[in-house]
Amino acid sequence: MERMNPFLGDHRCLACILERMSPLLDAYEATPSERTEFVAEIAARYADHGAQMSPTDFLREAYNTLGHRYRGITPFWPFKKAMNDLALELQAPLRVRVRMGSNSFRNAMRIALVATHVDFAHDPAQHIMQLVDEGIRAQLPIDHGDLLKRSIHNGTKILYLADRAGEIVLDRLFIRTIPGAEVTYVVNCPYAGYAASGQDADYIAMRDSARVLTNGCHAPNTLPEVANRRFQELLQEADLIIAKGQTNLEALYPYHDPRLFVLFTCRCQIVAQRFGIQVGDAVILHPESLAEA
Repeated sequence: MERMNPFLGDHRCLACILERMSPLLDAYEATPSERTEFVAEIAARYADHGAQMSPTDFLREAYNTLGHRYRGITPFWPFKKAMNDLALELQAPLRVRVRMGSNSFRNAMRIALVATHVDFAHDPAQHIMQLVDEGIRAQLPIDHGDLLKRSIHNGTKILYLADRAGEIVLDRLFIRTIPGAEVTYVVNCPYAGYAASGQDADYIAMRDSARVLTNGCHAPNTLPEVANRRFQELLQEADLIIAKGQTNLEALYPYHDPRLFVLFTCRCQIVAQRFGIQVGDAVILHPESLAEA
């Protein structure tokens, strides 16, 4: 696939990437001097070549730079396990929400969308359930959920691209409501911060609901151009792609793939302007429908 990226060369992307790296440095227990050195290195790399890269490609470089500084150290699992445990504790009330009314697919899809807004590392359970109840009832500024449902048939091959730990539990709830489809859940590498990895998938028993594939991107999201061969094969075969989170949106949107649906919460003004929404809005987006409008 050839991509035309609309997100290149905006200085605000550097600030966002550095903000995203901060909790990772916390997990590594970086000293003040180590933090300063790392920020200086990333800023220098961005000034040298980062502004000519897509934000997701440069984010991958930042993660790899951090990984090389702390080679062989992967401190994230205890935090991710706690995030998954919180989500697992909420399964019973979440299942009740899925079964409300007559449209379990829609309810579960909305719950999966809410998960892109939840901070499973810090939000208390009561607040998460409040967000879920609000999200199920919300009027979305962009809602292509009905189109997504109409696009799924018996035997439809779906690539479902993971976002973060904790969120993966709510993804599983949604996947279980997708009728008759062949779902492959695509996870990230284990040292990609708080992104959902194969370890998370095994911990929450995702393989009971979908096939699980590691993308091989060495990044906190899926980047088709650097993904492993098996992902490339399944991407060619897929009928639909469901991507979770803004980072996966930024990585996939430039390909203008008509199979792509994205469930995400808008986290920056650049993306908000591109799609005519507000920062903080949660949407179910089929980008090619907007292009046709």
